[in-house]
Amino acid sequence: MYAVCHGVHPSMRSEPRVRVESVDSLRGLAIIIMPLDHVRDFFSSYSGNPTIRRPFPDG
Repeated sequence: MYAVCHGVHPSMRSEPRVRVESVDSLRGLAIIIMPLDHVRDFFSSYSGNPTIRRPFPDG
């Protein structure tokens, strides 16, 4: 489908692709943080639903 619309598939180009290091670093940080967050959720004793907003108790 892509070859019909645009001529050449992006993987068949001869020039090298330029990588943005800041985007790669941000992706790497997300890859590190996401499993840590899942492990924290798995081992914590909090059983509430974080998507339900409740008012803070007075006091």
